[in-house]
Amino acid sequence: MNKDLGKKNNIEVAFESVLAEQDEVPVDLLSRIMSAIFWRQRFYAGSKAAGFLTLSLGSLAIIFFTAQEIILQINQSGILNILSLLFSDLAIVSANWQSFVFSCLESLPVFPIILTSGALLILAVSLKSVVGNTLKLKTGMKYHPEFISGPRSI
Repeated sequence: MNKDLGKKNNIEVAFESVLAEQDEVPVDLLSRIMSAIFWRQRFYAGSKAAGFLTLSLGSLAIIFFTAQEIILQINQSGILNILSLLFSDLAIVSANWQSFVFSCLESLPVFPIILTSGALLILAVSLKSVVGNTLKLKTGMKYHPEFISGPRSI
């Protein structure tokens, strides 16, 4: 019981000291808070840039391997022979254009094309984020303590 009464007295004393404004706010408190905020913003922008740069490199590797797979499957599927009919027998292709289009679509390596398209989309988004966070690091988040003149009166 005495411990609870002692804690209650300590809390009351703390409240009274805060309400009586016995403690002075340090003059440089605002500048310290602002510099901590700017430091955290720069830290998060740097870590985001590093993460998205890693994602960009990973998507470049996926693009490289899937492009090789597309080339290999195009050479094996015979789509180039079907497309050569456009130059040699255009009259036959125009007469049977539906069969020609379906033959071309069936010969396409769909899965590597989808992987490459997805990797290109990821690359574009991650490079946009890398550039945005790098610009935040370089120009957007500069801290100027000379603009802060201590506590402001309202």
